[in-house]
Amino acid sequence: MPLDGMSLHALARELNGLLAGGRVEKALQPEKDEIHLIIRSQYQNYRLVMSASANHPRVLITAQSKANPLQAPMFCMLLRKRLSGASVLSITQPGMERILEMRLLAADELGVKDELILRAELMGRHSNILLTDSSGRILDCIKHITEEKSRVRETLPGLSYTYPPAQDKRNPLELDAAGFASLLEAPLDKAISKHLADSLAGLALPTARALALGVLEDADMPLSRLSAPQRVQLAAHLAESFANLDHAPLSPVLIQSGSGTPEDFAPFPLPLYPIAWQQPRDTLCAAMDEYYHLRDLAERMAQRTANMVHVVRQNLQRCQRKLAKQQESLNNAENMDQFRLYGELITVHQQQVKKGMTSITLENYYDPEGGTVCIPLDPARSAMENAQAYYTKYRKAQVASKLVHHQIEENEEEIRYLSDLELSLAQCGSEAEVQEIHEELVKAGYLRPGKVKGVKSLPPSKPLRFLSSEGYEIYVGRNNQQNDQLTLRTARKDDMWLHTQKIPGSHVIIRSRDGEISPQALSEAALLAAHFSKAASSSQVPVDFTRRAYVKKPAGAKPGFVVYTPHQTLYVTPQGERMEAILKRQVTQP
Repeated sequence: MPLDGMSLHALARELNGLLAGGRVEKALQPEKDEIHLIIRSQYQNYRLVMSASANHPRVLITAQSKANPLQAPMFCMLLRKRLSGASVLSITQPGMERILEMRLLAADELGVKDELILRAELMGRHSNILLTDSSGRILDCIKHITEEKSRVRETLPGLSYTYPPAQDKRNPLELDAAGFASLLEAPLDKAISKHLADSLAGLALPTARALALGVLEDADMPLSRLSAPQRVQLAAHLAESFANLDHAPLSPVLIQSGSGTPEDFAPFPLPLYPIAWQQPRDTLCAAMDEYYHLRDLAERMAQRTANMVHVVRQNLQRCQRKLAKQQESLNNAENMDQFRLYGELITVHQQQVKKGMTSITLENYYDPEGGTVCIPLDPARSAMENAQAYYTKYRKAQVASKLVHHQIEENEEEIRYLSDLELSLAQCGSEAEVQEIHEELVKAGYLRPGKVKGVKSLPPSKPLRFLSSEGYEIYVGRNNQQNDQLTLRTARKDDMWLHTQKIPGSHVIIRSRDGEISPQALSEAALLAAHFSKAASSSQVPVDFTRRAYVKKPAGAKPGFVVYTPHQTLYVTPQGERMEAILKRQVTQP
């Protein structure tokens, strides 16, 4: 769910329980809009992150660290000066605002203690981090907002701090069941979730939808269709949900799709997502830290691979254009006898062909029944020029017929190879995999030699490893180097090899047990093969399987390419609860 007022309320409660009474040991600013505070509390160190990023504003305790600039920014210098050694008094949220306030007791240069407030305003592009003294005067902020940037609210050192303009919404913490019931009595055609988000402070639309789904089957039904019993039930549910924010134990979850993509986090399970996607975490901060780490990793992978993706797609388009021309040449080659016939008939009947004609119907003396042929003509050409044009097409078609089949095969092979590379780039999950694909593109001549920016020389990446429901080991390669290593070197002859039929995808290996592999393990491995392919969102995906002993790599073949015979085929649909259960059985490689 978004980091709105409701989730921030739960977060403030968690942070206050962990950090209140602690002491600030160090202040860091690794990014221009992000600070890290090292806080000693309850006999351990916590790294508190406050980020005013426009895309991912957040406050959380993290296990991740970042490199710091050689020279600390001015805001960081101020925090070090004023907060080093300060005691954390409390972490609270004013009302249901998207603001967290950390109150600290700090001593100045003369040893005089004063209460300071470090505020994190988490409002998208308007996010900010500010330090104020006990009188409310802004000492400094990570973003200076002048009158030119905002006529509504300036935030500059020396000014008095004011909260963002209040919205015309009610504080859900101040409402009981009767108050919520009156809120739901409006005879509007607006969706219930939208009405709640528009009427209650600190409630984003997804959160409102999740709360409504706790009672209703349809959170977006019009408010006017809400029956009296439903209104009472929903009002009671809302009152209980907000009352529990301060008392009930949190049940944080990290929400990941079946493919492992981080979708969301929440202080409690959400009916918006399948139960299988919702993974419990010990703390809300732990769920948030993992979510933002995975999102950052995905974004970083996208940035690292952007140039390679561009090169691969550019070459794919080139090959597809070439293939279209080759298919045209092949069609012309198939019509070459017709071109020769047209040329001969025009030559024989050249007296009948006049300049300016667009077509002519002539007797076909090759036809035993004496039929006629309609021949298209170029009106700008004479009879012999039209005949010569057809003879030229005939000779070109003759040459093309000898070469075009071979050229099409080569081109289709390159398209298959580039499609595999495109899939591998989309599945990149580590810096090592980025480096391996970069090196492969260089060897294939698609990129110039040189290290990929931001990637050091790394040890080889490893394929993914899963356990079937019966304990069989299943390995999945995610790029051509992994596929070749897995199939040609790691797999044993009696292991089972799987791959989607004529669809770019991963090589999958099932480790046999004394030469035996159960039908259940084979079915689950086929689902993995389909999932890690370009047909991941399709149904009835054909997956070929055979013993590893029957898989060969032709001499001079491109990375990742193999041939196999004999084989059998399974048809699977790589979605649903069974697919999600298999993905959850991934085992971390040593």
